[in-house]
Amino acid sequence: MNGKDLFSTGGEIKRFVSADGAGLSYRRWYRDRPKAACLCTAGVESHGGWYGVSSAALFERGFSIYFLDRRGSGLSSGRRGDLRRAKDFYEDIKKLIDIIRAEQKGRPIFLLCISWSCKPGLAFCLKYPGAIDALILITPGFAPLVHYSLKEKTAIFFSNIFAPTALFKVPIPDAHYFTRDPGYVKFIENDELRLSKITARFCMQTFYLDRFNKRNYRSLRLPVALFLSGKDRIIDNDAVTGIFAGFASTTKRIYNYEDASHTLEFDAARGRFVHDLCQWLEDLL
Repeated sequence: MNGKDLFSTGGEIKRFVSADGAGLSYRRWYRDRPKAACLCTAGVESHGGWYGVSSAALFERGFSIYFLDRRGSGLSSGRRGDLRRAKDFYEDIKKLIDIIRAEQKGRPIFLLCISWSCKPGLAFCLKYPGAIDALILITPGFAPLVHYSLKEKTAIFFSNIFAPTALFKVPIPDAHYFTRDPGYVKFIENDELRLSKITARFCMQTFYLDRFNKRNYRSLRLPVALFLSGKDRIIDNDAVTGIFAGFASTTKRIYNYEDASHTLEFDAARGRFVHDLCQWLEDLL
């Protein structure tokens, strides 16, 4: 499949100013009277522009979509690859939720997180349990198969103290880890907005998020769905499934696409994934 279809899907670029003055961008597929609104967040390297086809498909099924580019990534402002503190992510999500509630009065809001963003997404839901109505975790990075070496971890630790904005390459070897489709591999490799390096304090904030989630994940009570790729080379599906089993949620379901690679958007399973996701969301309404 050719990656060029990603940006011709009808979404519009919108912007808002965060609580601390950062200019943030999101892609919006808007309905006056949707079934519900989906607030979406992407992984470390990706951004909302990767997910135009599935966002448009959700829109066609009756949902409004708001796909946020995390500060420092995609079209949003801020130091590239930086996360000064997890609280910034939470405040940005809360601000966008306020915008959605003003535009989609009375409609449910579902938080849809992909890969790395499932870490702050889960933490957000644990810290603000009434903020959204359901959580969707897509190939979540709770238990990665890709890691920094001991030498790199040591450098990150000391850089966080003495040079917190020092950059380190994301520990995903190449684009083939996201997809086996040659067209999408080329798209990823040529994407000027792709984020290949992150700061030392981004790495440390990720560590703090992992620690918080490990201590508190069992208290999650929101409806939650988990979508896995059977051929994922980035996350450990068995470990993620174990975490999912520990959620206190009474409404939860796992979907596993056995032959898919990490990024379902770039896989032949995308159609099945969107269908299953829409069906699960509609069953909540």
